[in-house]
Parts: sequence; structure tokens; C-alpha cells
Amino acid sequence: MTESLRELDYIKTWVCCVICGVVGGAVLGAIVGAILGVSLPQLGASVRGVRITATVVSEFLGLAASYEFFRLFVELFIVRKLTLRPASVSGPNAA
Repeated sequence: MTESLRELDYIKTWVCCVICGVVGGAVLGAIVGAILGVSLPQLGASVRGVRITATVVSEFLGLAASYEFFRLFVELFIVRKLTLRPASVSGPNAA
């Protein structure tokens, strides 16, 4: 027998998503920022250009990482619980 969704399921999902999204985005941003900070000056970019480019690219990659963590945790904590529920007998296809 599966239990129904509770408020705690939503809170766990939100907390995990926020923590992993922030940490994952920061780590990904630091890695990409370091790569761009080393490679762009070699190509002749100014310090200001490197900073702006690294900020914009890192921000978009951080958003992508945050979205992927959101999808992962919603799947783990909410969708799996909803799909494990037994089908209702009084549904639209009931005989």
C-alpha cells in the first residue's frame, strides 16, 4: 500500500532542489569561469570582456543545472509516489 503525498514530500523536494541547485550551479559556474578565465585572455579578450562573458555563460549553465536538479527531485519524491498509487475503481473507464 502506498501512502499519499504529504506536505513533507513537497518540502523535501524543494529543499533538495535548492541545495543541489545552488551548490551544483556554483561548482559548474566556477569550473566554466576558470576555463573561460584562462582561455579568453589567450585569445586577446580584455579583463572586462572575460568577466562579462564568464558571468553570462556561468549564469545560464547554473540555470540549466538548477532545472535538471528540479526535474530529478520531482521525479524522485513526487512523480514516483503518484505513479505507484493503485488505480481508482470509480474512474472514467470503470465498468
